[in-house]
Amino acid sequence: MEKDIRKFLEEVGEAKLEARDVLIPNRRHDYLLNNKSVNSLLRLMVEYEVSRLVAEDRGWFLEEGGKFENPESQEIKEGNVRDLENPGGVFTRQNRHINPFFKSKSKESSAD
Repeated sequence: MEKDIRKFLEEVGEAKLEARDVLIPNRRHDYLLNNKSVNSLLRLMVEYEVSRLVAEDRGWFLEEGGKFENPESQEIKEGNVRDLENPGGVFTRQNRHINPFFKSKSKESSAD
């Protein structure tokens, strides 16, 4: 099943996502999706029987097998997360758009 990533994350919930290492606490933002999040998110997708997470308005997706597309990535814009030196590239410059738990803790913060 395909699901919008924002809706999926909201349905799973902040506490469970943090406990499962999908949401990573950060000093400048409440929570980030980053390189530590990728494998945890892929496992959660399998558990919830979600084959593909999308943010169509951002041209972004992640499939349960690791295939992804992120037009904002600086390393590889599409491919498989296993091919990335930094798997967090899946989320590069997307957090503020695809992560409903991403909130800046300071007004001067320049988020990704």
